[in-house]
Amino acid sequence: MFAAADRRVSPWLDRLLRQLDGPRSRSGRGGNIALGFAGGLILGAAIFFAWPGDPTTLSVTATGLLFPLGLVALLLLQYRLSTGLLIVLALVCGLGLGFARSEMRTGAFEHDLEISARAVPVNGWIEAVDRASNGRPRLLIRLADREAPVRVRVLAQAGEFGPGDSITLNAVLEAPRRAAVPGGFDSRFFFYFRSIAATGYAVTPVRAGEVLEQDLWARSVARLRADISQRVTAQLEGREGALAAALLTGQRGYLTADDQEVLRASGLGHILAISGLHMALLAGGVLVFVRWLTALISPWAGRGDTSRPAAIAALLAATVYLVLSGGAIPTQRAYIMAVIALLAVIANRRPVSRHTLALAAIAVVLIQPEAVMGAGFQMSFAAVAALIVVAERWPGGGGGRLRQALSGLSMTSLVAGTATAGVAAFHFHRLAQFGLLANLLAMPVFSFLVMPLGIAALVLMPFGLEAIPLWLMGQGIGLVFAIADAVAGLPGAITPVPAAPAGVFALYAGGFALAVLGQSGVRLAGLAGLGLAMALWAAAPQPDLLVTETGQLVLRQDDGWVASDRRRDRFARRVFLERQAASGSAERASAACDTVGCGYQLEDMRLVRVDALEGLAEDCRRAGLIIASVDVPAWLQRGCAAQIVDAATLARHGALIAWIEAGRVVRIRHADPDGPVRRWM
Repeated sequence: MFAAADRRVSPWLDRLLRQLDGPRSRSGRGGNIALGFAGGLILGAAIFFAWPGDPTTLSVTATGLLFPLGLVALLLLQYRLSTGLLIVLALVCGLGLGFARSEMRTGAFEHDLEISARAVPVNGWIEAVDRASNGRPRLLIRLADREAPVRVRVLAQAGEFGPGDSITLNAVLEAPRRAAVPGGFDSRFFFYFRSIAATGYAVTPVRAGEVLEQDLWARSVARLRADISQRVTAQLEGREGALAAALLTGQRGYLTADDQEVLRASGLGHILAISGLHMALLAGGVLVFVRWLTALISPWAGRGDTSRPAAIAALLAATVYLVLSGGAIPTQRAYIMAVIALLAVIANRRPVSRHTLALAAIAVVLIQPEAVMGAGFQMSFAAVAALIVVAERWPGGGGGRLRQALSGLSMTSLVAGTATAGVAAFHFHRLAQFGLLANLLAMPVFSFLVMPLGIAALVLMPFGLEAIPLWLMGQGIGLVFAIADAVAGLPGAITPVPAAPAGVFALYAGGFALAVLGQSGVRLAGLAGLGLAMALWAAAPQPDLLVTETGQLVLRQDDGWVASDRRRDRFARRVFLERQAASGSAERASAACDTVGCGYQLEDMRLVRVDALEGLAEDCRRAGLIIASVDVPAWLQRGCAAQIVDAATLARHGALIAWIEAGRVVRIRHADPDGPVRRWM
């Protein structure tokens, strides 16, 4: 039966992949053209989401001009032009399609949820429970009676209720907040594409809601994931059970903030997100096991290719894992890449190649173009691209299979860690100095013990036989945590890195892509771009002042950072100091205060924070910058020699950072600068 199915499916699948790959030659012409198209898609989506103005005109132009012209030229001239020109045409075609798909995706979400200052009833069902939110559970609730998914996140005690249960409560809701500091994480963008319309806190206990007939499949999956997590944590207590539940179901709510920080500080934080590593270990493990099993069947081994049924089984296993893990964006991305690699195995083609990387990137961007703005997408594809290039040139280690596996794992850790270091530094503003050491020590345990036993536990769980594999899995997790604790405790384990301008990161990303995937002169240009980006990053001037949305100040002094109030806006202050690579916390600033405000000395400039308009005329003569907690009329601002930022400005544009030179403000950047309001805002 399998052999007959192979004969029917494989030729069709092989022709499909050959068409997607384009004309080929020894130099990998088709794969490079596909990479050009994928690069255009990524670039188009990134420009659309990062565009500071209204991208409508740009989108219409790109969609109506670049995509059709590039596509027509690519189809008509693919056999007549050089590979370089075809790659440019493919990039132009992808650029237009990237704009178009991003516009369509952004317009597909409508969050018609009324927000008010009063408590409102919330009726729906629990999708997930996050138990690690400062010790207070946070419920992700999908609202009832909505055609499209609309969600809210509410701080509340779930009580006897869990994922999949219908509930009702009263809660005070607010729209997702903008970035706490300019350039920081903007939750509005993330929440918009997850259909999370509001956040808040409950003012009544959670009660049973009406029985819902909607979302039956999603609710069943949510219950199943919660049941698996409870069974895992019942068998394994403490941090071992918490990490096991996170690996098997994607629910990280059982992990404490300290345990998560230890993993990140040691360079092992990537194991928390179910992504390419986990999907590769699962699919690869099933592939190897089923191939070995089918090879034992003499009739099949003699008449058919054992890799094809093994790939089909791995594909089914990856699909089940996608559902059980909750299908987060990194997991979906990893699943798409696994599917393409397994289809290549079924079609008897190389599962890991530039062609596979390009198809995976194309699929991800077409499905979720907003993913290009996230660290997960950027780090995943950076690591995979570097690994593919190294695999093309690295012959592999000699010796037995165990030695080859360990050398391959070591090389994978080295290449992937190096490739993702810059992206991690840009997004998280720190480098785990001993991450390579931690990965070399922990990943063999994780790859050969933790994940295989986790898979075995999932398979045996319906029969109630998961206790032994879970116990063994817990021993492996305990060893991983022991390594993480030791590495994170080394002196200098974490090196803070200052934030880089967005343009510098764009140059870095472009240089990295050319350096890794290009040839000869293109690679040299990419290396030059990388070097220039690093130089600009190091030379970028850092701001001297933060003004939070409520008017609190964080100022640079000769001996470190100081704050006007250490009790308020602590989150914004912490994020800002992390972006400045500042260790420790800001001390209380010394100030000369009176009944209406306080004055601070910032380099050669006097900074005044006022709470009333009284005495503003004198402050205008003596200060270079005035931060007012009240609204200042426009006519007063025009007549003031100092620059004024009042309460209305902070409410409209959010927190600001400022650069000071020669006793005056040379630049101000707000969290929400002037310009059109994008839909997620």
